[in-house]
Amino acid sequence: MLMVVALVALVALVALVGMVGSNNALAQSPESPESSSSPDSLVPGWVSEGSFDDGGDQIELLKTEDVFLRSEASMILADLVRSAVCDRIDQVVENKGAYRYVPVSDQYIQRHLIEQEMVIEKRTVDLETNKEIRRHQGFARLRWGSTFDDYVRDRHHVNFQTQRLQWAGLATILGITWLAAVYGYLRLDTATRHFYSRRLQTLAIVSCLIPLVVAVWLAVVWGLF
Repeated sequence: MLMVVALVALVALVALVGMVGSNNALAQSPESPESSSSPDSLVPGWVSEGSFDDGGDQIELLKTEDVFLRSEASMILADLVRSAVCDRIDQVVENKGAYRYVPVSDQYIQRHLIEQEMVIEKRTVDLETNKEIRRHQGFARLRWGSTFDDYVRDRHHVNFQTQRLQWAGLATILGITWLAAVYGYLRLDTATRHFYSRRLQTLAIVSCLIPLVVAVWLAVVWGLF
């Protein structure tokens, strides 16, 4: 009988030690406010490849920060793509701000530059409120090759020369109109024996300002500024 009581007491002691050990393990484990639902499993394989050289082409990976709305992630990703295109144009031409002379449409970017693009949804659970939180992250992979580089150089050369000709044309026309206004003022002032000098001066100034306003308007319309 004594042995049975001792055996029961030993079993109870072992069970008590096991409960204390498990409680200590739980107490020592770090608590995080959110428990991830392994979002890495949703990331496509081409994202893990990152940016690299593929033969003569360059592969560039772009990714956004985690945001709550899918539409916001798409907008941020589009801005990143556009910024990367502008930086590539400046790099090819070797001139800061050269992208202003090479207009690249969104259709061209989608068809010729973007290889992969997607927005994934990451779901996490807040342990304090036990609510599911959804975040979105955008990824895009761009390919820079000789075809795009040649297109950039060609368009930059053509558009740059075109804008120089437009500036030269505006300056020539503006100069001719100003010379005509001055010549007309002098001839009329001489013909009227300086009786209407004030009025003729005002007319000449207006005749000079009108072409100037028209030239500025054309420069804005043509995108010369």
